[in-house]
Amino acid sequence: MTAVVVVDIYGLAGRAGELVALLRETQEHARLEPGCVRYAFADVVGDPGHHLVVQEWRDEAALEAHYASPSFRRYQHHVGELLARPSQVRLYRGARTVQLTDPGPIDPRRAD
Repeated sequence: MTAVVVVDIYGLAGRAGELVALLRETQEHARLEPGCVRYAFADVVGDPGHHLVVQEWRDEAALEAHYASPSFRRYQHHVGELLARPSQVRLYRGARTVQLTDPGPIDPRRAD
């Protein structure tokens, strides 16, 4: 069963560069781990210091292995001092992931 993790991270304004570097390093390591389907983070537009991390793992065993990895332990060791408030973490469990296709840009001339 696929495990999808969505994390809202709220960083300190004065340490934004350090947090982004830590997120980037963690992302690079996670993407190499067995069972990692995808792992990405981005800034939330219009909300400085707010980052969103989205992870997809083959199953919860792969996610647990990630949590036990040296890279994740390093992340946990350093992230606390960079946060303005606690992160919000959500885990979604699913039998499968469906990739939707982009139908292309909407033609405003054809809108009802």
